[in-house]
Amino acid sequence: MKHRYIDTKKKLSQLVYQLENSEIVCIDTEFLRERSYFAKLCLIQVTNGKINAIIDPIAIQDIKEFGKILRNEKIVKVFHSPTQDIEILYLATKVFPYPFFFFQIANALLTSKFQISLHDLVVNLCGKDLKKSETLSDWSFRPLNHEQLIYALEDVLYLPKIYQKQLKSLKQCKRYEWFLEEIDSLRKNVEDNLNPQLAYKHLKNYNSLTIEQRAIAKELTRWRENLAISKDLPRAWILNDQKICEISKKPPTSLAELKKMSLPAMHSSDSLEEIFNHIGYAQATILPDQLDAANEERSVPDDVVDLAMLFIKNKAKDLGIATRMLACKADLSKFASNPKDSKLNSGWRKKIIYNDLKNLFDGKVFAKIDSGNIVKFVSLDKQN
Repeated sequence: MKHRYIDTKKKLSQLVYQLENSEIVCIDTEFLRERSYFAKLCLIQVTNGKINAIIDPIAIQDIKEFGKILRNEKIVKVFHSPTQDIEILYLATKVFPYPFFFFQIANALLTSKFQISLHDLVVNLCGKDLKKSETLSDWSFRPLNHEQLIYALEDVLYLPKIYQKQLKSLKQCKRYEWFLEEIDSLRKNVEDNLNPQLAYKHLKNYNSLTIEQRAIAKELTRWRENLAISKDLPRAWILNDQKICEISKKPPTSLAELKKMSLPAMHSSDSLEEIFNHIGYAQATILPDQLDAANEERSVPDDVVDLAMLFIKNKAKDLGIATRMLACKADLSKFASNPKDSKLNSGWRKKIIYNDLKNLFDGKVFAKIDSGNIVKFVSLDKQN
């Protein structure tokens, strides 16, 4: 398998020069992150369909030259699952890759699967079976052997063909504009990931918290991120998401209560006191108008959201797309409280789901059992 091993700045400059007129550059990375906040970038695999290369960031040390490819708006950067790759490349080059193509989103707009592995994509679209022999490799170890390099390179070799097939399918199904909307949304999410002040957005079940609980969760998440960054430790070693939500839902009224909440052993009495002070600060900064706005929001029973979720599943099945591409339960709860402020009131979702969903919540659509176990939704207007 012909490829170049790029381990000097001179070789990197030559590679960048040769890739600058490419239509696409497919990218994958290998990194380590188990014991640190910041990932250690170990390899970058690239191909434009003709030139195959493996870049060694450990040997080169400074790979900012590769940023010329990432910032080139004439080149589509193709990733399988880009969130972590983009974050890591940004930290290494200070360039946010754009435009980019994301296989996971394309697949979710073309099939019922929201997530699909690269292995399955290659099997389904290229008829090839990727090796899994080096899955547990330590990519920071040098020198890498031939088998490791071939394994790493295979992660990008089939991406040009998958890109062409998915792009053609999206355009044929007239969903390419949907795809571009999702890419813009993903870009914003990745940019938010790089801002520790916005890390609370990624807390699981954050939207289910009350306004008081959200204030605590925001403050603790901000504190955790800043501490994890300063010590370069995994955020979960400081305080995991589950524990943040637990504390937010039942905030301790004393330091003694906090000590009973089974926090990571790394926390000394001083750091426990610091956590307790941040909880108090969050509670003290909640403004009355925030509480008034929260009280005005309509409380949505779980069974109502479950019924709406079934409606979404049926609609997704009719469209032949993944259910989560349309909406999740949190989206439906927000829609029920304030439809106009929901993401379902913008872009392609508004065109295909907003009115029907609003009619459901307004009682203008009802569910009926068909053939014993199939739920169908019928408009009252059509029924009459």
